[in-house]
Amino acid sequence: MKKCLLIIDVQEAMFCSDEVRLFNEVQVVKNIKKLIQTAREREIAIVYIQHTENDGLYKKNQKSWEIYHEIAPFKNDIVVEKTSWDSFLNTELRHELEKLDVKEIIVAGMQTEFCLDTSIRSGYEKKYSLVVAKDAHSTFDSNVLTGKQIIEHHNNIWNDRFARLKNTEEIIDELSNLNLKNREHAESFNADISYEIGGFELLDRVEKLWYELNSYHENNSKYFKNQFASFDFDMRRKSFKEKNIWIKMVIDNTTKLDLGYIVVSIDNNNIGEIESLYLKPDLRGLGVGEIIMRDAISWINSNKAKKITIGVAYGNERAFKFYEKFGFYPRVTLLGKI
Repeated sequence: MKKCLLIIDVQEAMFCSDEVRLFNEVQVVKNIKKLIQTAREREIAIVYIQHTENDGLYKKNQKSWEIYHEIAPFKNDIVVEKTSWDSFLNTELRHELEKLDVKEIIVAGMQTEFCLDTSIRSGYEKKYSLVVAKDAHSTFDSNVLTGKQIIEHHNNIWNDRFARLKNTEEIIDELSNLNLKNREHAESFNADISYEIGGFELLDRVEKLWYELNSYHENNSKYFKNQFASFDFDMRRKSFKEKNIWIKMVIDNTTKLDLGYIVVSIDNNNIGEIESLYLKPDLRGLGVGEIIMRDAISWINSNKAKKITIGVAYGNERAFKFYEKFGFYPRVTLLGKI
Protein backbone atom coordinates (compact mmCIF):
# COMPACT_ATOMS: atom_id res chain seq x y z
CA MET A 1 0.00 0.00 0.00
CA LYS A 2 1.58 3.30 -1.15
CA LYS A 3 2.17 5.60 1.82
CA CYS A 4 2.89 9.25 2.46
CA LEU A 5 3.76 11.29 5.53
CA LEU A 6 1.37 14.21 6.09
CA ILE A 7 2.70 17.04 8.30
CA ILE A 8 -0.08 19.44 9.22
CA ASP A 9 0.45 23.11 10.16
CA VAL A 10 3.87 22.88 11.82
CA GLN A 11 4.54 26.55 11.14
CA GLU A 12 6.57 29.26 12.84
CA ALA A 13 3.35 30.75 14.28
CA MET A 14 3.04 27.74 16.60
CA PHE A 15 6.28 28.71 18.33
CA CYS A 16 5.98 32.52 18.46
CA SER A 17 4.88 33.01 22.06
CA ASP A 18 7.19 32.71 25.06
CA GLU A 19 4.21 32.50 27.44
CA VAL A 20 1.98 30.02 25.62
CA ARG A 21 3.68 26.79 24.59
CA LEU A 22 2.55 23.62 22.89
CA PHE A 23 2.31 20.58 25.14
CA ASN A 24 5.58 18.61 25.10
CA GLU A 25 6.66 20.60 22.07
CA VAL A 26 10.39 19.74 22.16
CA GLN A 27 9.75 15.98 22.08
CA VAL A 28 6.92 16.31 19.55
CA VAL A 29 9.20 18.21 17.15
CA LYS A 30 11.92 15.58 17.66
CA ASN A 31 9.43 12.85 16.80
CA ILE A 32 8.24 14.68 13.68
CA LYS A 33 11.86 15.09 12.59
CA LYS A 34 12.43 11.35 13.08
CA LEU A 35 9.40 10.55 10.93
CA ILE A 36 10.60 12.92 8.21
CA GLN A 37 14.10 11.44 8.24
CA THR A 38 12.70 7.89 8.01
CA ALA A 39 10.35 8.87 5.19
CA ARG A 40 13.27 10.31 3.23
CA GLU A 41 15.37 7.19 3.81
CA ARG A 42 12.50 4.92 2.72
CA GLU A 43 11.60 7.15 -0.24
CA ILE A 44 8.13 7.84 1.12
CA ALA A 45 6.51 11.06 -0.10
CA ILE A 46 6.26 13.92 2.40
CA VAL A 47 3.37 16.37 2.14
CA TYR A 48 3.34 19.55 4.23
CA ILE A 49 0.07 21.34 4.93
CA GLN A 50 0.48 25.10 5.37
CA HIS A 51 -2.42 27.03 6.89
CA THR A 52 -3.02 30.38 5.16
CA GLU A 53 -5.23 33.34 6.14
CA ASN A 54 -5.74 36.89 4.90
CA ASP A 55 -4.54 38.47 8.14
CA GLY A 56 -2.75 37.59 11.36
CA LEU A 57 0.05 35.12 12.02
CA TYR A 58 -0.91 32.92 9.07
CA LYS A 59 -0.89 35.65 6.45
CA LYS A 60 0.98 34.39 3.41
CA ASN A 61 4.67 35.21 2.97
CA GLN A 62 5.33 36.54 6.44
CA LYS A 63 7.79 34.79 8.75
CA SER A 64 5.19 33.29 11.12
CA TRP A 65 3.39 31.68 8.13
CA GLU A 66 6.44 29.71 7.02
CA ILE A 67 6.97 26.00 7.74
CA TYR A 68 8.85 25.66 11.04
CA HIS A 69 12.57 25.99 10.26
CA GLU A 70 13.58 22.76 12.01
CA ILE A 71 11.47 20.66 9.61
CA ALA A 72 11.64 22.84 6.48
CA PRO A 73 10.65 20.95 3.30
CA PHE A 74 13.15 19.85 0.65
CA LYS A 75 12.77 20.74 -3.04
CA ASN A 76 11.02 17.50 -3.94
CA ASP A 77 8.57 17.60 -1.00
CA ILE A 78 5.00 18.73 -1.61
CA VAL A 79 3.53 21.79 0.12
CA VAL A 80 -0.25 22.29 0.07
CA GLU A 81 -1.87 25.48 1.35
CA LYS A 82 -5.24 25.39 3.06
CA THR A 83 -7.63 28.03 4.41
CA SER A 84 -9.84 25.93 6.71
CA TRP A 85 -9.48 23.26 9.41
CA ASP A 86 -9.82 20.58 6.73
CA SER A 87 -6.64 19.81 4.75
CA PHE A 88 -8.76 18.38 1.92
CA LEU A 89 -11.34 21.17 1.58
CA ASN A 90 -10.69 23.37 -1.48
CA THR A 91 -7.03 22.30 -1.64
CA GLU A 92 -4.77 20.32 -3.96
CA LEU A 93 -4.16 17.61 -1.35
CA ARG A 94 -6.35 14.89 -2.84
CA HIS A 95 -5.01 15.60 -6.34
CA GLU A 96 -1.42 15.29 -5.07
CA LEU A 97 -2.20 12.01 -3.27
CA GLU A 98 -3.85 10.59 -6.38
CA LYS A 99 -0.82 11.49 -8.50
CA LEU A 100 1.36 9.56 -6.05
CA ASP A 101 -1.19 6.71 -5.84
CA VAL A 102 -1.22 7.06 -2.04
CA LYS A 103 -3.60 4.82 -0.12
CA GLU A 104 -2.22 5.17 3.42
CA ILE A 105 -1.47 8.46 5.19
CA ILE A 106 0.74 8.79 8.25
CA VAL A 107 -0.40 11.91 10.12
CA ALA A 108 1.51 14.24 12.46
CA GLY A 109 1.40 17.95 13.26
CA MET A 110 -0.73 20.62 14.95
CA GLN A 111 -3.23 21.46 16.38
CA THR A 112 -4.73 18.25 17.71
CA GLU A 113 -8.36 19.31 18.20
CA PHE A 114 -8.59 21.56 15.18
CA CYS A 115 -6.81 20.80 11.89
CA LEU A 116 -5.62 17.30 12.78
CA ASP A 117 -9.02 16.15 14.01
CA THR A 118 -10.88 17.65 11.04
CA SER A 119 -8.38 16.36 8.47
CA ILE A 120 -8.33 12.86 9.95
CA ARG A 121 -12.12 12.60 9.83
CA SER A 122 -12.15 14.03 6.31
CA GLY A 123 -9.49 11.54 5.18
CA TYR A 124 -11.47 8.71 6.75
CA GLU A 125 -14.58 9.78 4.83
CA LYS A 126 -12.51 9.67 1.62
CA LYS A 127 -11.55 6.03 2.30
CA TYR A 128 -7.85 6.60 3.05
CA SER A 129 -6.14 4.28 5.50
CA LEU A 130 -4.86 6.54 8.29
CA VAL A 131 -2.10 6.06 10.84
CA VAL A 132 -1.73 8.77 13.48
CA ALA A 133 1.62 9.23 15.22
CA LYS A 134 0.13 9.60 18.69
CA ASP A 135 3.25 11.21 20.17
CA ALA A 136 3.93 13.50 17.17
CA HIS A 137 1.02 15.93 17.39
CA SER A 138 0.28 18.65 19.92
CA THR A 139 -1.82 21.63 20.96
CA PHE A 140 -2.12 24.36 23.59
CA ASP A 141 -4.04 24.42 26.88
CA SER A 142 -7.65 25.57 26.44
CA ASN A 143 -10.03 27.20 28.91
CA VAL A 144 -11.44 23.80 29.91
CA LEU A 145 -8.71 21.20 29.26
CA THR A 146 -4.93 21.07 29.29
CA GLY A 147 -3.06 20.34 26.08
CA LYS A 148 -2.19 16.90 27.47
CA GLN A 149 -5.86 16.11 28.14
CA ILE A 150 -6.91 17.28 24.67
CA ILE A 151 -4.29 15.01 23.08
CA GLU A 152 -5.24 11.99 25.21
CA HIS A 153 -8.94 12.52 24.49
CA HIS A 154 -8.47 12.71 20.71
CA ASN A 155 -6.07 9.79 20.60
CA ASN A 156 -8.76 7.77 22.36
CA ILE A 157 -11.50 8.93 19.98
CA TRP A 158 -9.49 8.34 16.78
CA ASN A 159 -8.04 4.96 17.72
CA ASP A 160 -9.61 2.08 15.75
CA ARG A 161 -12.46 4.34 14.69
CA PHE A 162 -10.98 6.86 12.25
CA ALA A 163 -7.36 5.72 12.31
CA ARG A 164 -4.78 3.36 13.74
CA LEU A 165 -2.62 4.92 16.44
CA LYS A 166 1.07 4.14 16.84
CA ASN A 167 3.91 5.90 18.54
CA THR A 168 6.78 7.26 16.46
CA GLU A 169 9.14 4.36 17.09
CA GLU A 170 6.48 1.81 16.11
CA ILE A 171 5.90 3.61 12.82
CA ILE A 172 9.64 3.78 12.12
CA ASP A 173 10.04 0.06 12.86
CA GLU A 174 7.09 -0.77 10.59
CA LEU A 175 8.51 1.29 7.73
CA SER A 176 11.95 -0.28 8.22
CA ASN A 177 10.50 -3.80 8.10
CA LEU A 178 8.48 -2.89 5.01
CA ASN A 179 11.64 -1.66 3.31
CA LEU A 180 13.39 -4.95 4.16
CA LYS A 181 10.49 -6.94 2.65
CA ASN A 182 10.66 -4.82 -0.50
CA ARG A 183 14.40 -5.49 -0.85
CA GLU A 184 13.86 -9.23 -0.38
CA HIS A 185 11.10 -9.16 -3.00
CA ALA A 186 13.36 -7.23 -5.38
CA GLU A 187 16.20 -9.74 -4.97
CA SER A 188 13.79 -12.60 -5.66
CA PHE A 189 12.29 -10.83 -8.66
CA ASN A 190 15.67 -9.90 -10.14
CA ALA A 191 16.44 -13.62 -10.48
CA ASP A 192 13.63 -13.82 -13.06
CA ILE A 193 14.93 -11.08 -15.36
CA SER A 194 18.03 -10.49 -17.44
CA TYR A 195 19.57 -7.61 -19.36
CA GLU A 196 20.83 -7.06 -22.90
CA ILE A 197 23.13 -4.21 -23.90
CA GLY A 198 23.47 -2.79 -27.40
CA GLY A 199 22.97 0.20 -29.66
CA PHE A 200 20.95 1.09 -32.77
CA GLU A 201 20.12 -2.57 -33.44
CA LEU A 202 17.88 -2.60 -30.35
CA LEU A 203 15.75 0.38 -31.39
CA ASP A 204 13.05 -1.78 -33.01
CA ARG A 205 12.50 -3.46 -29.64
CA VAL A 206 12.56 -0.14 -27.84
CA GLU A 207 9.90 1.28 -30.16
CA LYS A 208 6.97 -0.78 -28.85
CA LEU A 209 7.73 0.07 -25.22
CA TRP A 210 8.38 3.71 -26.15
CA TYR A 211 4.80 4.00 -27.44
CA GLU A 212 3.53 2.53 -24.14
CA LEU A 213 5.49 5.20 -22.28
CA ASN A 214 4.25 7.95 -24.58
CA SER A 215 0.65 6.78 -24.20
CA TYR A 216 1.01 6.93 -20.43
CA HIS A 217 2.31 10.51 -20.63
CA GLU A 218 -0.44 11.48 -23.07
CA ASN A 219 -3.13 10.19 -20.69
CA ASN A 220 -1.61 11.57 -17.49
CA SER A 221 0.21 14.75 -18.43
CA LYS A 222 -1.28 17.82 -16.83
CA TYR A 223 0.23 20.27 -19.30
CA PHE A 224 1.49 18.54 -22.47
CA LYS A 225 -1.20 16.11 -23.67
CA ASN A 226 -1.20 17.46 -27.23
CA GLN A 227 2.57 17.38 -27.51
CA PHE A 228 2.78 13.74 -26.42
CA ALA A 229 -0.04 12.82 -28.79
CA SER A 230 1.96 14.24 -31.71
CA PHE A 231 5.26 12.50 -30.89
CA ASP A 232 6.47 9.84 -33.31
CA PHE A 233 9.25 7.33 -32.72
CA ASP A 234 10.69 7.89 -36.19
CA MET A 235 11.51 11.42 -35.07
CA ARG A 236 13.51 10.00 -32.18
CA ARG A 237 15.16 7.40 -34.40
CA LYS A 238 16.42 10.14 -36.73
CA SER A 239 17.82 12.17 -33.84
CA PHE A 240 19.64 9.08 -32.51
CA LYS A 241 21.49 8.70 -35.84
CA GLU A 242 23.36 11.91 -35.08
CA LYS A 243 24.57 10.59 -31.71
CA ASN A 244 26.42 7.71 -30.12
CA ILE A 245 23.72 5.76 -28.26
CA TRP A 246 23.75 3.00 -25.63
CA ILE A 247 20.71 0.86 -24.82
CA LYS A 248 20.02 -1.59 -22.02
CA MET A 249 16.95 -3.83 -22.33
CA VAL A 250 15.21 -5.59 -19.42
CA ILE A 251 13.95 -9.08 -20.36
CA ASP A 252 11.63 -11.61 -18.71
CA ASN A 253 13.62 -14.85 -18.56
CA THR A 254 10.50 -17.03 -18.81
CA THR A 255 8.54 -15.34 -21.60
CA LYS A 256 11.55 -13.66 -23.27
CA LEU A 257 9.44 -10.51 -23.54
CA ASP A 258 10.97 -7.05 -23.15
CA LEU A 259 9.91 -5.42 -19.90
CA GLY A 260 11.78 -2.15 -20.07
CA TYR A 261 14.74 -0.18 -21.40
CA ILE A 262 16.99 2.81 -21.02
CA VAL A 263 18.41 4.76 -23.96
CA VAL A 264 21.28 7.19 -23.40
CA SER A 265 23.43 9.15 -25.80
CA ILE A 266 26.47 11.36 -26.31
CA ASP A 267 26.28 14.02 -29.03
CA ASN A 268 28.94 15.70 -31.14
CA ASN A 269 29.49 18.30 -28.42
CA ASN A 270 30.27 15.53 -25.95
CA ILE A 271 27.07 16.13 -23.98
CA GLY A 272 25.54 13.03 -22.42
CA GLU A 273 21.78 12.67 -22.17
CA ILE A 274 19.35 10.26 -20.55
CA GLU A 275 17.10 10.04 -23.60
CA SER A 276 14.34 7.69 -22.40
CA LEU A 277 13.66 5.22 -19.61
CA TYR A 278 10.65 2.96 -19.24
CA LEU A 279 9.72 -0.03 -17.08
CA LYS A 280 6.45 -1.92 -17.12
CA PRO A 281 4.45 -1.24 -13.92
CA ASP A 282 5.27 -4.60 -12.28
CA LEU A 283 8.98 -3.72 -12.22
CA ARG A 284 8.64 -0.36 -10.54
CA GLY A 285 9.81 -0.03 -6.96
CA LEU A 286 12.00 -3.14 -7.18
CA GLY A 287 15.32 -1.44 -7.81
CA VAL A 288 15.46 -2.31 -11.53
CA GLY A 289 15.27 1.33 -12.56
CA GLU A 290 18.15 2.19 -10.26
CA ILE A 291 20.26 -0.64 -11.74
CA ILE A 292 19.88 0.43 -15.37
CA MET A 293 20.18 4.12 -14.47
CA ARG A 294 23.51 3.59 -12.68
CA ASP A 295 24.82 1.54 -15.62
CA ALA A 296 23.73 4.23 -18.09
CA ILE A 297 25.47 7.00 -16.14
CA SER A 298 28.57 4.82 -15.88
CA TRP A 299 28.61 4.39 -19.70
CA ILE A 300 28.27 8.15 -20.24
CA ASN A 301 31.04 8.89 -17.74
CA SER A 302 33.32 6.27 -19.34
CA ASN A 303 33.00 8.25 -22.57
CA LYS A 304 34.15 11.37 -20.73
CA ALA A 305 31.04 13.47 -21.37
CA LYS A 306 31.27 17.13 -20.33
CA LYS A 307 27.93 16.89 -18.54
CA ILE A 308 24.76 14.81 -18.41
CA THR A 309 21.29 16.20 -19.04
CA ILE A 310 17.77 14.85 -18.96
CA GLY A 311 14.42 16.24 -20.08
CA VAL A 312 11.38 15.72 -17.84
CA ALA A 313 7.93 17.14 -18.53
CA TYR A 314 6.94 19.87 -16.08
CA GLY A 315 4.56 18.44 -13.49
CA ASN A 316 5.97 14.89 -13.60
CA GLU A 317 6.84 14.85 -9.90
CA ARG A 318 7.39 11.08 -9.79
CA ALA A 319 10.12 11.36 -12.43
CA PHE A 320 11.71 14.33 -10.66
CA LYS A 321 11.89 12.35 -7.44
CA PHE A 322 13.46 9.34 -9.17
CA TYR A 323 16.13 11.34 -10.97
CA GLU A 324 16.99 13.37 -7.88
CA LYS A 325 18.43 10.14 -6.41
CA PHE A 326 21.18 10.47 -9.02
CA GLY A 327 21.87 14.16 -8.52
CA PHE A 328 19.58 15.57 -11.24
CA TYR A 329 17.51 18.57 -10.17
CA PRO A 330 14.82 20.40 -12.17
CA ARG A 331 15.81 23.65 -13.76
CA VAL A 332 13.06 25.80 -15.27
CA THR A 333 13.73 28.19 -18.14
CA LEU A 334 11.20 30.97 -18.69
CA LEU A 335 10.82 31.98 -22.32
CA GLY A 336 9.46 35.35 -23.31
CA LYS A 337 10.01 38.49 -25.31
CA ILE A 338 12.90 40.70 -24.28
